[in-house]
Amino acid sequence: MQTSPYSLYDKNYKSNLEHINSACNLTLPTAIPNLILSETPHIERDPYCATLLSYTTTAGDTYNSIAAQFKVSSAAVRAVNWPTIDCFAIPECTRLCIPFGCETYTLKDRDTCDSIEQELELKPWLRLSAIQEYNP
Repeated sequence: MQTSPYSLYDKNYKSNLEHINSACNLTLPTAIPNLILSETPHIERDPYCATLLSYTTTAGDTYNSIAAQFKVSSAAVRAVNWPTIDCFAIPECTRLCIPFGCETYTLKDRDTCDSIEQELELKPWLRLSAIQEYNP
């Protein structure tokens, strides 16, 4: 790592370079320079949402309720908004990206992977491994 006002050279790199200087009988400079800061202020931008569809949460919203409303999986809602929100407590007025939709299946009591496969008449190539893969 080269030391410069534009690099990520820090105390760890400095320590390594001091060791190299000592071991190799060198006198390379090891001072950590002041970073040159951008004069352009940091501008907060909305996170990118591929669907361009967003939803602002209300009291009591959950991943499941939002997913059902938009006919998407709750796992997909979580995935496209991670790590923006806490999955156990979605604050009111939080703007969420709604993912691309797909056919969803709502679990019933006593459902198993086998019973779901039978009910949906899944093709052999879309069996247990796919159900588990897309539903973490």
